[in-house]
Amino acid sequence: MNLATRIRIRQYLCDFIEQLLTDYRIVPREQFHKRPKVEIPQIQPFHEAFFSRPLLLASSFERSFSTRLGNTFEVCAQLIGKEHFPESRRKYSLRGTAARAALSTIDSIVSDIGRNGMTRPYQELVDNVASAYAGDEEALQRPVILDLFLRSETTEFYFEMKSPQPNKDQCVESTRKLLRVHALRRGGFPRI
Repeated sequence: MNLATRIRIRQYLCDFIEQLLTDYRIVPREQFHKRPKVEIPQIQPFHEAFFSRPLLLASSFERSFSTRLGNTFEVCAQLIGKEHFPESRRKYSLRGTAARAALSTIDSIVSDIGRNGMTRPYQELVDNVASAYAGDEEALQRPVILDLFLRSETTEFYFEMKSPQPNKDQCVESTRKLLRVHALRRGGFPRI
């Protein structure tokens, strides 16, 4: 990664933290008495019965931080992508049509994963989708929004980015989205 990209990422992350702290009105302890009382964003009677308001505020802050942090990974990845690829976009909306047979195959694969936790090599899943759309002329619209898209002169890269410990449902849904990319683009490795 070049120096300019490092500087952009550092500035983005500093701005991210500054905004987060501003949103929660976090100030040094000696200035706290000068600030208006910080309210917990939602009514939580059961939580409030067991935990102090400062603890609830800290918990709310942590949840907000964790949620927003996911976007920082996407932004940083996009900035790095801009350094190496002619096209680098976040929240990429892929539109087009996919063969009904390919979509049915994807639903079957995802159902097997969701029910049985069955795992197979990803290339095998892509090949199954590719063989399903071969010759099927009936197509359906199935747009998909992906976290990150990169394009080189010969290859398209599609990414779904999740936390370090995603739950099973997130993994299954990411697999569905990525397989839909192959169905919509009617391509596999190495082009997609």
